[in-house]
Formats: sequence, C-alpha cells, structure tokens
Amino acid sequence: MAQIARKRAAHFANFQDDDGGDDDDNIHAGGDQARTLGPWSSAMELVNARGKAQHDRQAKLQAAAEAEQEGEADAAAHWHPSRDPALGPHPRDPVRPLFGQCLDVLTAYIDCVESLWGVPDAIKVRLAAHVCARRKMSPEVLVPDCTQLDAAAMTDLLKELLSATPALRRLSVAQGSRFTSALLDKLPALVPQLTHLNLADCRGLGAEALAAALPRLQQLRSVRLDLIPEVDDAVLVALATRLPHLAELSLRCCQAVSDAGLRALAASARGPHLELLRIDECGGRVTDAGLAALASQCRALKVFSARRCAKLGDEALAELLRAGSVTHLCLSGVAGVGPAVADALAACCRESLEELDVSFCRKLPDRGLGLVLERCGKLRRLSVFGCSQLSAASLYGHSNAGLVIEGIHTKVVKQSLQTLTDQGRCPSFSPPSRLMAIS
Repeated sequence: MAQIARKRAAHFANFQDDDGGDDDDNIHAGGDQARTLGPWSSAMELVNARGKAQHDRQAKLQAAAEAEQEGEADAAAHWHPSRDPALGPHPRDPVRPLFGQCLDVLTAYIDCVESLWGVPDAIKVRLAAHVCARRKMSPEVLVPDCTQLDAAAMTDLLKELLSATPALRRLSVAQGSRFTSALLDKLPALVPQLTHLNLADCRGLGAEALAAALPRLQQLRSVRLDLIPEVDDAVLVALATRLPHLAELSLRCCQAVSDAGLRALAASARGPHLELLRIDECGGRVTDAGLAALASQCRALKVFSARRCAKLGDEALAELLRAGSVTHLCLSGVAGVGPAVADALAACCRESLEELDVSFCRKLPDRGLGLVLERCGKLRRLSVFGCSQLSAASLYGHSNAGLVIEGIHTKVVKQSLQTLTDQGRCPSFSPPSRLMAIS
C-alpha cells in the first residue's frame, strides 16, 4: 500500500499528458481528464461557461441594435410611394355625418328650443359647445370696443366685472392697451381661482409688474404673454419657479427671452410637466443651447412652435422630437430643418403627430417627408407653403387618406395634371382654393 501511495503522489506531482505512455505507470484512471475531475473543477467550468454565455448574449443584442439603427437610417433613402402619385390628392367625402348636420340645425334655431328634457348628457354637452362656438349663447362677458375708455375707466369697469365673478377661471384681455400694471396687481385678490390668462399684446405692462403679480395667481395653468416686448428671462424664471401648475406658456415675439430663460424653465419643477410652448419669432437669442435644455427635461411637450427662429439647427430640433410626445409642431421659416427632423418624426412621433407646419423649410428632403406622411397615421393637417423642393411622390404617394395639405406648390399640381393627361385619366383634384397656394 505504501508503494502504491508513493506512485500516486509522484504521478500528481509530475503530471504528463502523454496518452502513448505505459498504462502500468499511469495509475490514475482519468487519463487526460485528470485535472478536470472533482467538485472544484466542475464549479469553475460552470462559472466560465456562464461568463461566456453572457458575453455572447451582449454581443448578439448589440449587433441587433446596430442593425436596427442602420435600418432606420436607410428607411428614408429606400422609401417608395405606396400609392400612385399621379392620382393626386386623396378624394374628400362630401357627405357629413348626420349628427353634425343635426347640430347645425339645432344651433341655427336654438332660440326656438324650449327644453332639452330627455336629451342625454353627452349630447347636451356637444350641443352647448357648438352653440357657444357660434356665439349664439355665450357665458362670457364681452366688451367688444374699449378704445374710447381711458385707463381709469377701464380699471373701474374690469374691477366691477371681476368682483362679481370671484370664481372666474379664464380671462382674456388680449390687445388691452388700457390694461395697466396697477390693475394687474389687483388680479390675485379679485380672481384667485384663475387658471387661464391671456395678456397677449398688452403693451402697457412692465416686466417687474408681470414677475410680481403673476406668481401670486397660484392656480394658473396657462399663460399667454405674446407680443409684450418687456417680457424677459426674469419673467420666465418667476413663472417657472413660482407657479406650481404651469403647463402652457406662449411667448410669441418676446425677443428679450434668451437661452438662459429656457434653461431655467427646463430646470424648474414644471419643466417635465410642460405641455405647450410657443417661442415664435423670439429673435436670435434663442439657439440650440436653449433647445438642448428643453430636450433633456421637457419630455411631455405636446405643442411646440418655433416659427422663424433662425438659429435653431436640425440635430437640436430632432433631439427635442425624440421624446415622442409632440402632437402639434410648427417650424415654419426655420431654415435649419432637414433630414434629422424628418427621421425623428417618422421614428418617434408616428403615434402622436396630428399637425405639422414646415413651410419654407427648403432643406427638408422630399423622401424624408414622404416617409413621415406614410408612418404618421394620425397626421391630419400639413402646411408646406414655400417648399418648392417637394414633389407629387411625397405629397400624393402616401396612404393617409385623411390628411389635408395646405400650400402645395403650383409645379406639383401641374406635374400631376400633366401625368394624368399623358395617361389619359381624368384628374380628381379638390377645389384649388383649398389645396393650392402660389409659393
């Protein structure tokens, strides 16, 4: 036994992987598997196999992701019309729903309706909205002409009206040239429940008065400050940081607003909850830097308008659109709009986009727009004034029959008519007043 033990010890101490040796000297029955037997070796094999399998899975996922990105990038290049562009615009159904026609009749003769007893509540709500939209029966207090009132008379009139309606939720004094900072300072006490305020073109208001009074209206959800040149970054910071329910903000033609104000808005607690933002014609102080801040924080933005903001670039706008929540987008006159915006709309906004205005965006590729129209099935209105680079292939070659296109260049119409004439087919265009506009 001692001799056998010595031979085993010598064998393991001086192991040689030699299958051709004498079997008598190789007393270990495992042969070339001598070092892979036992629980420790089995455990190590399992660990090594698990690591290799994980590495293989990650490599496979990465390859699939790269293939998908390449497919999205090539989609616009390989897009082809799914419908013959020579057919022209999709025909419109002239027959309106019966319910809509009944609403028109009831609205026209609403003074003759004595009672709505027995009418379901859902229909009552639709009828009331229809009647108010036609101004047949309005719950609002209208003062159509205040040009002959001086500031004092205007203040007294509004104080009397607002004092009688402390639960007022919406107030619009657009173009109120007599609306002063003193009256604005009294609004929080007169109408503390106000949620929507429209001060567009009230040019008698200063930045300090706006920054001091508006944050005291704690229920404000929507604020319009269009065409007030005094609105600056300080006003924007005050609204963003001190209004806990702010969701809609319109700053059209407020050229004192800059990237600093947009960064403060995005970084505030209301940034992730902002749903509407209009910065049309805000001058050259709004650039890609401010847009990048909005793209990183404002992921719930549904309505975005940046008409004639000349310093916005293609990639920055595309990054904002990749959140996939935009329903209404206006980029009219933004020269930087190009392929990146088209790819982002087609890839990320296919389930949300409803209205699109890319007028005078001449760098937008024809095939890129065609891919957008094909994929965005909910798109109902498109404005392309001044886009002479577009062709019938993108405008008429999509399958979205419910889309209304405004501003089609005359050359596209002529091309379609010529194609139909050459093929001996009858054109089926809608009335020119609705479809055509000379760009």
